[in-house]
Amino acid sequence: MNAKVLTIEKYEEVRKIKKKYNVNRVLNIKAKKNLKILEIISSNGIFRAYGKSKKEAFKNSKRILKKYF
Repeated sequence: MNAKVLTIEKYEEVRKIKKKYNVNRVLNIKAKKNLKILEIISSNGIFRAYGKSKKEAFKNSKRILKKYF
């Protein structure tokens, strides 16, 4: 399992999420069998979104954050 921090310089989606939902950090975790996990850390808690690709994981993360906020 590999984990890395996604920065706003490289990913436009991270910039949008940080601006709209007051997120501190976004982690990209690559698990077994090509499962992408985005872990979004904010002052309200940790949110996880799953997908087969990074694009699908970002889409699911936006849906999760909309439900919470």
